[in-house]
Amino acid sequence: MNIRGERILILGDSLSALPPYTTAKPTIVDLLPGTSASSPGGVLGKQLLANGAQAVRVNARVGRSAISFINLENGLVQIASDLSGFRPTKVIVFLGTNDIDRGVTADALARTSTALRGIRDAFKLARVETFALGPPSYDSAKYTAGAPAVLSTMRNVFGADHVLDLQPITPMAERTSDGIHFTTAGAQDVAPDILAHLTTLGTSIVTSSSTGTKIAWGVAGVAGFVGVTWLALYVAKRALRYAIKRR
Repeated sequence: MNIRGERILILGDSLSALPPYTTAKPTIVDLLPGTSASSPGGVLGKQLLANGAQAVRVNARVGRSAISFINLENGLVQIASDLSGFRPTKVIVFLGTNDIDRGVTADALARTSTALRGIRDAFKLARVETFALGPPSYDSAKYTAGAPAVLSTMRNVFGADHVLDLQPITPMAERTSDGIHFTTAGAQDVAPDILAHLTTLGTSIVTSSSTGTKIAWGVAGVAGFVGVTWLALYVAKRALRYAIKRR
């Protein structure tokens, strides 16, 4: 994954959230060097910025799963808003913990897969490359047991070369008393390793010459506009179908 010059959106749950922490609404923050961050995703965002990203936005919500984002948060509308307002060139999906909570039976994983595909396809329409961070390690038997199934689902959706397994990276990180969330020190410990492994994923699309870069940005801009237009139509179509079903 290329970082330098990219506009990176982190779409996550409480492991990416920034103050104020609330389940009532998503916290959407365009990071600055002085932004306070104590979650792994938030600290990662600041390090992306420090390592050459043009801009980083965090869209996170406490309690968010892939399913709740799509079905309860008007996720496709949020994505359309991020595409038009922030114009990301890369997306990092940092979900999974609350997806474990929703179950790891075949039926539950199928629903999670459908929601993740909805996220993937919305960004794909806008020609935005999407990566995913799998569940980290936990000091909880329940979440540790469920993590491999959710990781496998993510790999099936996003592709193995676009998914980072966080379990080998995070086992020694300091946690809060719930065994799930990271202390500030724990988040700061793991973020550099996450960043280093992220750079090995996917393929770089940055051109070497300034002229080539300008052309690439121009094409990306046109593709992004077309993608947002198609996404708006897609959202409207899904809403119409839902309304018809409710009759």
